[in-house]
Amino acid sequence: MREMVLPNVLPAEDEKTAAATLCRKRNRWLIGFSVSSIAGVCAGLTGLAISALWALGFLPAAPDPDRLGTWLVAAAFPLLILAAHCLDKTADVEKCIKAISYHRQNK
Repeated sequence: MREMVLPNVLPAEDEKTAAATLCRKRNRWLIGFSVSSIAGVCAGLTGLAISALWALGFLPAAPDPDRLGTWLVAAAFPLLILAAHCLDKTADVEKCIKAISYHRQNK
């Protein structure tokens, strides 16, 4: 269960500092999301392409290309899970930013 707790009285300086800190956190999570999702998609597609080329006989018959393709496809899943985690954390930070702005408007 997730809860968001804000103090009843936030001084104006603390509100601005908290909002700025949360915006930086949001930006960091978005960068993590972008990097991990792009890396995951690229790893997965590259692994599939290498495996397909090896299976169709366009790459040498050595087992190394097939193993590389398998590892790249396997590496794509944790990267995409990390991207989903970053996106979830971004949504949590967005909720906190909205709560602070709501608190600021309804003083």
